[in-house]
Amino acid sequence: TSFILSAYEQVSQKFGRGVLLQMMLGKYHRPQEADRIFMFVDLKASVRLAEELGHLMYSRFLQDCYYDLNTQLDRYKALVYQYVGDQAVIHWTPEDGLENNNCIRFFFAFLERLEQRADHYQNTYGVQPTFKAGAHMGRVTIAEVGVRKRSIAFHGDTVNTTSRIHDQCNNYGQQLLVSKDLLSRLGDPDGLRYIYIGDEILKGKHHQMEIYGIREIATEEPREALVAQSY
Repeated sequence: TSFILSAYEQVSQKFGRGVLLQMMLGKYHRPQEADRIFMFVDLKASVRLAEELGHLMYSRFLQDCYYDLNTQLDRYKALVYQYVGDQAVIHWTPEDGLENNNCIRFFFAFLERLEQRADHYQNTYGVQPTFKAGAHMGRVTIAEVGVRKRSIAFHGDTVNTTSRIHDQCNNYGQQLLVSKDLLSRLGDPDGLRYIYIGDEILKGKHHQMEIYGIREIATEEPREALVAQSY
């Protein structure tokens, strides 16, 4: 019994929380539509770091970064869709992601975790990792794909739009960019500052989309200043 439970736990961790059970029940044998919040989290200056550290050390570096990211998943009810090189794709159901602004606070909690482990990164790799992210909310199609290696896949414009928003971070000097669709659903911005970036025509799209930057406000700032600076 212990072996079976341990094996189930290992396989469940590979697919992500709750995904294995859904696959066993055949929930997504037929594509279904649902609303989801997506966030693309990406390492800055990844090409330069890979050249400086070398492939093996760079891989260890990414493992450490992903470990720190994973420490915040359960706390903010986040799920990992996939890892693509130096990028992680995170998602939430609207209920989990909007609760206490989990989908936003997750990213800043991850950055804080990296700061707390700054000595480890400096002593081991000689560098402090920095990340940027883009987030968006919308409708997607969810389907089980593959035969030899099965997985749950998300299809639709929402995923592509999130990726395009994330790509704009460097252009506007922002660590976190979000769409108006997501920002309009967020709750009390306590401790957060919303910054209007502009109406952007994202790559592959024909219509403009309002984009906002989000930053944390130092906790020592007076509440009056926080409200005045928040949108």
